Amino acid sequence: MGQRGFLLVELLVALAVVAIVAVPLLALLSMGAEAQGRARVHTEAAVLAREKMEMVCSGSYCLLVGEEEGEVAGFGRFSRRVEVSEVWEDVKQVQVTVEWSEKGVRRELVLITFVGR
Repeated sequence: MGQRGFLLVELLVALAVVAIVAVPLLALLSMGAEAQGRARVHTEAAVLAREKMEMVCSGSYCLLVGEEEGEVAGFGRFSRRVEVSEVWEDVKQVQVTVEWSEKGVRRELVLITFVGR
């Protein structure tokens, strides 16, 4: 009977150790999945900003004027703003801002480039 009781104590200690180690590991997995989701959204925003920057800068220098803002078609959570300003003679600054909301917090990604004549 003494040996059986000893095995039971060993088993309980082993289960306690596994439980103590498993809880932080599960928390790490959860945090990793959350970080991966945030990275995916940030990558989407970067691609949308870069796409718009390429569209704007591929046009004629003379057509680079003003400001444009709106939601991104097919990507309801994102809105995009383009601002063009002349910084020097024959040099314009193009700024593309992509905004989205993540867990109630407003996030944004900004790309800036300069275009010369």
